[in-house]
Amino acid sequence: QPRAPRSNAGWRPRGRDPLAVSRVRRRRRRVRRVRSKLAGPHQQQQQQHPTAGRLPPLIPRSASNCSFFSPTGVGASMMHATQRSCAPGAAPRPAPAISSNIRQPRGKLGARGAPVVAATGNPTSTISTIQRLVQQEGTLLMPGCYDALSAEIMQRAGHKTGFVSGYAVAATLLGEPDLGVLTPPEMARKVGQICTAAPGLHVVADADTGGGNVLNVQRTVKQLISSGAKGCFIEDQDWPKRQGQLRTKSVIPMEEFAGKLAAARLAIHDADFFLVARTDARGVSAKHGLEDAITRANLYIDAGANASYVQGPRTLDELREIGRSTKGIRICNMMETSPASPPLCTPDELKEMGFHIIIHPLSGLYAATRALLNVYELLATKGTTRDNLDALVDYAEFNEIIGLDEKMAIDTTLARRENKLTVKVRAPSVPVEDQE
Repeated sequence: QPRAPRSNAGWRPRGRDPLAVSRVRRRRRRVRRVRSKLAGPHQQQQQQHPTAGRLPPLIPRSASNCSFFSPTGVGASMMHATQRSCAPGAAPRPAPAISSNIRQPRGKLGARGAPVVAATGNPTSTISTIQRLVQQEGTLLMPGCYDALSAEIMQRAGHKTGFVSGYAVAATLLGEPDLGVLTPPEMARKVGQICTAAPGLHVVADADTGGGNVLNVQRTVKQLISSGAKGCFIEDQDWPKRQGQLRTKSVIPMEEFAGKLAAARLAIHDADFFLVARTDARGVSAKHGLEDAITRANLYIDAGANASYVQGPRTLDELREIGRSTKGIRICNMMETSPASPPLCTPDELKEMGFHIIIHPLSGLYAATRALLNVYELLATKGTTRDNLDALVDYAEFNEIIGLDEKMAIDTTLARRENKLTVKVRAPSVPVEDQE
């Protein structure tokens, strides 16, 4: 008897949930649609990546094919990204050479292939200050500051870069939690004060969600550039946003956030500004959040970000997976005493995992808060600090931090009476007929 044909009606993929397979396929279709939109209709099909089955980044042949970018050629510099192996289960390895792993912007080419020089006199193909520091140092440590005084102290300690957290500014400026209460203009004013007080510190600011739609994002970026910032973080949370450690948060579609990044890149143009794309997808789903976050991080690099930051990994294994599977400059957040953060690591350990920038956004804020709690409790109980002066800075040391002697020398030199300019006012001549 011939065997009856086998039916596929009850077939299931061995060892995998059909819902999970469907979810992965939908995610791949969404990524394919976004990349085809970024690449334009005339983009040639690239071969499938041989290692992990991930979609390779599509690089547009010209900026005119991409609806996110203007036809001036700026979009071509956004989309140049290098492909990194994403094989699952691969052994962790040290961070590769920065020159081969960082997306190098490519400006418009003029006659004989020379880069076109903008009105400012700088070639549009130059990289930002933060990228240059990463290339020079390999791993860049970026502590957090929240006002002018903390920035001055950070600069005196020898740090080159500082991160201004929205969490910290909302707490110190408004006394409020990080729930979207702080506005972009308030952050820009605070960043301007910090940059004025510590001119030798390269400041990267937290721009939250950018303030709204693509037009708000462009305005926010321009305000931060005018205030003196060297870069900003923009996140893909839905509005109203929540601080990163809370579970009650959601993210917008990756297509919408890719448009925000493209708008930010157009607003930056040839300014010395470092754009970081942050994704909070890991905290949205405990089961599939990490995979979704890695997909988003790679797509955001293609959309114009200089670096990616996956918020909310819980374990060292998740950190290693992020370091293996994402491309471009990778940023890691070392937040103390938070149950929703990974264990604290040294810069060398994080470099081995594949990270380039390590931020400590709240170390200074938490240390200052503990000191204030101790001294105010001491005054409330004992009424004096006579027996605890070692916990305070003295008068001379504090005046040295804020530069009192330098300012007094300027005032003494330039405000003397004999050095003031004397302006002689001559009376207007009176006509002869008026004198009579």
